[in-house]
Amino acid sequence: MEDKKITMKEALERQLYFFRFCFKASPGHFLIHVLGSIKVEAFIFLEHTWWIGYNLRAVEEGMPFSKLAVSTLLIFILFIFHQLTDAVYNQWSSVKLKPLLYQKLREEIYEKARQMDLACYDNPAFYNEFILSTTEADRCVDRFLEDVYTFFRRMTGAVIFFLFLCGNSGEGLLIAGAGLAITLLSGKLYYALQARLRLEINPAERRRAYSHRVFYLLDYAKELRLHERVKDLLLKDFYGCSRDIRQTSMKYGRRLWLLGFLKDFIAGEFLVYGVYAAWLLWKMTVEKRVSVSEMIILFYAVRSLSSCCSQLAGMYPKMRLNSVFIEKIRKFLEYRPQIKSGSIPVKDAWESLRLSHVDFSYSQGGGQVLKDINMEIRRGQKIALVGYNGAGDRVIIRPS
Repeated sequence: MEDKKITMKEALERQLYFFRFCFKASPGHFLIHVLGSIKVEAFIFLEHTWWIGYNLRAVEEGMPFSKLAVSTLLIFILFIFHQLTDAVYNQWSSVKLKPLLYQKLREEIYEKARQMDLACYDNPAFYNEFILSTTEADRCVDRFLEDVYTFFRRMTGAVIFFLFLCGNSGEGLLIAGAGLAITLLSGKLYYALQARLRLEINPAERRRAYSHRVFYLLDYAKELRLHERVKDLLLKDFYGCSRDIRQTSMKYGRRLWLLGFLKDFIAGEFLVYGVYAAWLLWKMTVEKRVSVSEMIILFYAVRSLSSCCSQLAGMYPKMRLNSVFIEKIRKFLEYRPQIKSGSIPVKDAWESLRLSHVDFSYSQGGGQVLKDINMEIRRGQKIALVGYNGAGDRVIIRPS
């Protein structure tokens, strides 16, 4: 587990690493993904703010129907364009191009796994990283694409609604700013706790997954029936892992709930619906300074700006969370094998190979895998090297 706090620079560097990877693996899907996110928020502003506001003012001011028809026709044309581009993304890009991202990342992980030293499989820390890299690969891609989509979409919306409110409601900007500050503080703590929770339960999840595989894979069916005690031991380990996962989740659950309440309710619904909406109603009903159309449009604009700011504020903690897993994938892919395979030809005639008092361990200071091995293999002999679990290799030494 990573206890070291991730700085903003480190998180951005990791996101940039994944940005380059995704763009290289499937540039077409990545560009369509980004442009689509910008298009969505721009269309929402035109439909829900400009068009509705124009129609409401037209009714209040008694404008002719022809003006309403022209604005409605314009929105209808934009809506058709919006639906067509969404179809291109959902039915073509996501189906044809997006799988290339998963495929490319899996190919690199599998190729690196093929090159790994066998010692890595006996190193629990490294093996944990390996398992996490493989299980989180697709989810890392999905989270990254979701973050990219959220950033470009909400940044577009924040800029549009900020400029709109600058000339219409300074109070709305203050409400959105207060929500942003609360979200930044609570969101940072919330996603940091989520990252710690995910990393703490990963070893128990991996052990539980092993027990799960043994019970449903055909390879182990005979062993489970031949050795009754194995079943009991696996069930005991399965229940123990489940208990550890539940206890770890409960340890963080109360704090996650409180921070989520601040982040999602207080910073959003309470400030917008409880404070700003009440202020607008006072202005409209008591002071008579705001019309019905202005109240509706201003309320929607502030709610939209608050939502955009809230999601942008939550970007950094979420980005830090995903960057933890991105870094693990990057470290695994950048691993360089320590043992180089090869062969050394034997030039001189020989009759046997002899090992005398041979010890071996995978790491310095680690447990000995071989201890005081003495053996002699004569030329032409067939030797089977069998491990504790029955697996092994056959060595054939033929005459030269």
